Amino acid sequence: MAPQRTRSPLSTPLTLRKTHTMDPVSHLLRLAKVTATLDRRCLLGAATRMDAVVRAVLEGPGNNWSITRLARLAAMSRATFLRHFTRETGMSVGVFLARARVMAAADILSSTGDTVATVAGLVGYGSESAFSRVFRSEVGMSPAEFRRDQVRRERNLRGIRTK
Repeated sequence: MAPQRTRSPLSTPLTLRKTHTMDPVSHLLRLAKVTATLDRRCLLGAATRMDAVVRAVLEGPGNNWSITRLARLAAMSRATFLRHFTRETGMSVGVFLARARVMAAADILSSTGDTVATVAGLVGYGSESAFSRVFRSEVGMSPAEFRRDQVRRERNLRGIRTK
């Protein structure tokens, strides 16, 4: 009997051969091995596709992102995309999108003098009040309070006294 070569699970062919000599336990073990290999392949592919989605959202938080558009970007159906996204990131698409937008908004608020309404539009919110509500729930203060706090911190770092 020739020694078997060991291969990486990702290089193992996924063909099931019909063998009449295999006992039921061996057959089940083989099916389990093939299923595990398929799962690893799917997860690896999904992770890389999720990376592309996350990168796209972080690079353009103000874009009109929909689940359909994100699923298309990941080359998955909507249901498969939602399942893999939640598994890979530990959060829903909505939560991730809100956090990415708030993170971008915080950067804009602390580095420009743009109005809160302008910042809301830049990060994808159609209404200033909706943006302020989400911002407050994520950061713990309104966008205007955040900006004032950032200005105070900046001045303190430079040694300038604030009132």
